[in-house]
Amino acid sequence: MGTCVAYFSFGLQGLRATVDKQAASLGKKIRNAELGKVPLTAVVGVEERDNNSLSVRVRKLGDIGSFSVDQVMSPSTQISSFFWSVLDMPP
Repeated sequence: MGTCVAYFSFGLQGLRATVDKQAASLGKKIRNAELGKVPLTAVVGVEERDNNSLSVRVRKLGDIGSFSVDQVMSPSTQISSFFWSVLDMPP
């Protein structure tokens, strides 16, 4: 499995995620997300897959670290509340 990048943003239906499957370098995928004004980007490589985690980048802030999927998706964590606030949505 190669590294993939998931772009998270919001639409009329709530949270939307898109996976970038291009045969581009990781740096180019991240750059495209920044240029596309994607608020939250998750990078998933072999290490993240093995650890059930996401390496998270926030637009204009850059890489903010690696978090478990549960930390990101559970509405009761401070980390989740931060992500939802970046997306400008309630948890």
